[in-house]
Amino acid sequence: MNAADSASRYPFGRPSRGYLVYDATGHVFLAAVRGLTAAPEARGRWMNTDSATLHMLLSGAASYFGTYRVDNSSQTVIHMIEGEIPPNLGATEIATPFHVVSDTLQLGRDSSAHWRFIRLR
Repeated sequence: MNAADSASRYPFGRPSRGYLVYDATGHVFLAAVRGLTAAPEARGRWMNTDSATLHMLLSGAASYFGTYRVDNSSQTVIHMIEGEIPPNLGATEIATPFHVVSDTLQLGRDSSAHWRFIRLR
């Protein structure tokens, strides 16, 4: 895998860290970051860091919240985004194919970039 393929397949690098939470009331929350080694000098002091470091920190993170619904007939989960960082310029609904095996949820198709989440108990 070349560097461009790796960057598109792993947009937050390897390893990345994140949480995806679905609750019983129909709400969803996602927070994902590039591995914690990125810019340790800015951790906790991001408001006073230079613009290049701030750009690097923000480009290695994503967060959103909203509601969701599952469409079993098309095997998709639809996230209706109410707020996100960084802003996605108006995209407020995302329909994503999903696949569940045991405690693993995969969002996206095998042939494209996808996210894999392991249930924590």
